[in-house]
This record gives sequence, structure tokens and C-alpha cells, in this order.
Amino acid sequence: ARRAVRMLGARPVATRRAAVILEPYVATGFLGLLGPGLTAEAVQKNRSPFAGKVGQQVASTMVTVLDDGAMAGGIASAPFDGEGVPTGRTVLIEGGVLKGFLHNTYTAARDGVQSTGNGVRGSFKSTPEVGTTNFFIQPGTVSPEQLIRDTASGLYVTEVMGMHTANPISGDFSVGAAGILIENGQLTRPVRGVAIAGNLLELLNHVDGVAGDLTFFGGRGSPTIRVARMSISGH
Repeated sequence: ARRAVRMLGARPVATRRAAVILEPYVATGFLGLLGPGLTAEAVQKNRSPFAGKVGQQVASTMVTVLDDGAMAGGIASAPFDGEGVPTGRTVLIEGGVLKGFLHNTYTAARDGVQSTGNGVRGSFKSTPEVGTTNFFIQPGTVSPEQLIRDTASGLYVTEVMGMHTANPISGDFSVGAAGILIENGQLTRPVRGVAIAGNLLELLNHVDGVAGDLTFFGGRGSPTIRVARMSISGH
């Protein structure tokens, strides 16, 4: 109800490039786009924007992405994956640097490495694919309120529509968005009927704030994050 009330009277804003703060639920949606590209299966099929980039800077130094199938209390935690391989914690991106990919036994054998325990079965009849378990962006230390206070002008995004239209191979996206305008470090008026567009790799590289409020939605989680500049299309 509180969310509904704060969106009363929402209207678009003029088209601009500005800072965007993504609420955990919204940031987790973008993280979902990232997941498939961080599997060795996608890399081996030339369907990942991260192919050939291990050891390279692929995101801002503030971004660390992990998958942890053994995390205490995680909804996707289990002692073993769908192939009986022990699960564990895999650092995929550390301080913006791509460290590696998620593997099952098949992709690991092809690359001459160990499985990361990410063999995921849809059912006992299906062959194991490579998938994420508890997949998340490591939280920072600042509060979401501080990120807002430190933003002179921007958009606090509480909702996106059309995430399924994004291209997971190229990383390109254009999604409908709603949220609250930020002016001089304050949330001012509700905004609806805008689109935010860009590329996932570009978004990752422009992250300049990561809050400490890591929140999980099923097997994926993210804190509030701020992106220094994104294209916001209004009227």
C-alpha cells in the first residue's frame, strides 16, 4: 500500500542521461540477465558477452558477483548439485574483474577444469544444464538513503517492465520503468511512463554505488545499486 501511495500522480520526465538508483528487486532483475552469460555452457556455445574476457575488467571495481550453492539458509542451497558434485562458493566477478564461469561436469571436462557444482536439472528425466544457485551481488557498506543523498539529480527506480525483451547475448535492453525523481539528494515526485535503455556491460561498468541492503528474491539477490549515468527516455 505504501508503494502504491507514493506513486500517486506519477508522470513522465523529459528525456535525459542521468544517475539511476536501482532498488534491490529491480537490480536483481538485471542480475538475472547476467546469469546465463556467466555459465561455461553459454561461453562454449558463443552465446556469452563474457567469452574470452577472463582476467579482464568487465565491471566497475565496486561490483563483485558470486554464486554460492552452500550458503547457509539460501533457498537454492544443497550439499550437492544435480550431478552429485558438492556445491560451493564461486567468485565470478571480483572488484570488476572476470574470474571465471559456472560449470557442470560436461563443460568442466571440455575446458579441462573442475566442476563448480552448478549442474542443474529441471527434473530427474532431463540432462543437467549449467545454472545458478544462490546468485548475488556482494553488498557494500553505505545505506540506500546515503546513495540517494549523494545524488544531485537522477531517478530512483522501483519497477521495470519488459525485462524478458532484453538480449542476454549482446546485453542490450530497453525496459519500461517507474520510480521517484531525485533532486538535490531528495526523493521528490513519482515518475511513470519512461524507458531506460542501454547495455548490461555498460551498466556494470558505470556502477558507482553499492549499498549494504542485500535482499534475495528466490535464488537471486542484490543490494540497492547506483549507476552513474543511464539513458532515460520520457517525453
